[in-house]
Amino acid sequence: HFDSVTSIIILNEEVFVTGSLDFSVVIWDINLLKAISIFNCHRYKVTCLLKLNDDLFISGSYDTTIKLY
Repeated sequence: HFDSVTSIIILNEEVFVTGSLDFSVVIWDINLLKAISIFNCHRYKVTCLLKLNDDLFISGSYDTTIKLY
């Protein structure tokens, strides 16, 4: 991330996810502490993350959208 992290969730035993003021959502490998995927889907600050199950989550943003991953 290039700006402050606003939210974090643990998706499963191997993965956690962060959302940031830099408009991005990053999926991380817990063991390696390395980014697996970086999403720049939002047009403004990511404000929240919600885990749906071990494979799915939603991000919300000040751009008034939610994204399903």
